[in-house]
Amino acid sequence: GHTLDDYNALTRDEQLALVHPDDRAAVQANAERFAESDGREGRESTYRLRSVDGYRWVATTATILATNVDGSIAKLMIPGIDIDHRVEADAYRATILDSSPAGIAVYDVADGQATYVNAEFRALSGYDLDTLQGLDRPALEVFIAGEERDEVMARANEAVRSGEAPEVRHRVRH
Repeated sequence: GHTLDDYNALTRDEQLALVHPDDRAAVQANAERFAESDGREGRESTYRLRSVDGYRWVATTATILATNVDGSIAKLMIPGIDIDHRVEADAYRATILDSSPAGIAVYDVADGQATYVNAEFRALSGYDLDTLQGLDRPALEVFIAGEERDEVMARANEAVRSGEAPEVRHRVRH
């Protein structure tokens, strides 16, 4: 949308005004954290940025290219990618999963953390969202009835290895 000349003509306040009002405080805090940590923290940001045709979701990663003699930032590169379609798809997926009559939990295989649990899963387990998302995968095993736990976990581990998701039915303990 904007040309380099258009953007360079803006003051810092005008540049910040291109960020969606709901995202400005977080973007500012991230930029301050980045500057105060000499680029070690606050490198990545996701926010809505105004373009010529409305707001678009972008993901950016800041990198210091050069510093002044006093250590302050002289040149900074902040490439951004348009992730608007991904954000819309994630919202659509969440709507579908949230309305499912099945209890659904999504795990990050690398660290075993629950990254998403729908309302039905929360109702089945009796735990709130924050508690469930804080549990690691082995802790979630406590929700599976004892006599079925070994079989269910063996099938889940095989699914992780093979990449194929089996249908697994089991009772849930509260």
